[in-house]
Amino acid sequence: GEIDSFDLANLTMTFLSNIYLENQKRIEEAKKIVIVYNFLHRDMIIDLCEDIGLKRNQEKYELVSFFDLEEFLNEKNPKIIITFEDIDFSRYNIEEKLVEFNFPITKYDKLKLKPFLEKI
Repeated sequence: GEIDSFDLANLTMTFLSNIYLENQKRIEEAKKIVIVYNFLHRDMIIDLCEDIGLKRNQEKYELVSFFDLEEFLNEKNPKIIITFEDIDFSRYNIEEKLVEFNFPITKYDKLKLKPFLEKI
């Protein structure tokens, strides 16, 4: 009828393991962001990603050329697709995943990304 220190330690480890696994899942899901570019230079895209809060060294996203997008979508299922260019995505069924940014990037543009990140 009583919980001793050994039982308490087991319960604590169980709770911590569940929290760890849940956080790992969120981190893995957060990596399902793809940045599609067409004509802009990759370094400029990386700088723009930094502007909206995506850090390259945290591996939160993948850069994919528009010409490689179809192959990429066949292999992976990204949660969010971001572009900084005017690209025609009409042949792909990705409207619910697509976030398009305009130049210059405004606070309003950053807010467009918020609902997607809240789902992750």
